[in-house]
Amino acid sequence: MNPETETTVVLSVPGRGRRDLLVVPPDTTEKAVEPLVAAAAGGHV
Repeated sequence: MNPETETTVVLSVPGRGRRDLLVVPPDTTEKAVEPLVAAAAGGHV
């Protein structure tokens, strides 16, 4: 999975603001997911 082509879903919740969700295919290995989640969280994992 390439971080440049990752897919995100944006939730807009009244009173809560915007939330970005990272969509990861179910067959993605844990090893491959870790850097994606870390990048999406800005290092706050």
